[in-house]
Amino acid sequence: MSSLVCQIPGCKTSQGEIEGELQTYLGGYCQACEKEREGRLCGCAFPCSLTFKGQMLGKIHNLLGISVPQGMKAVQVCYKHPELLKQSREKCIASRDSGGEARGKQE
Repeated sequence: MSSLVCQIPGCKTSQGEIEGELQTYLGGYCQACEKEREGRLCGCAFPCSLTFKGQMLGKIHNLLGISVPQGMKAVQVCYKHPELLKQSREKCIASRDSGGEARGKQE
């Protein structure tokens, strides 16, 4: 069995699953943008696992309603959680745009 590549509680996405999904994605038709891919990326989200550190690490855990485990410096999140990543990114941008006033506050 391939190792798990996502640290979101309850997610069982493996590297093998991502590789299989990526091959389908690269070789097929994109239903989201209604285009033939012809082996190229089209701009839509594609199967992968990304590593987040710093502010994103905190925002992801905050949205999940759990604290960041002691000593954790990064979290891996797979493509199956686009809304979580979108919300986390928006919160990071909002914190940055509001300057120092949002820093240190729990959201």
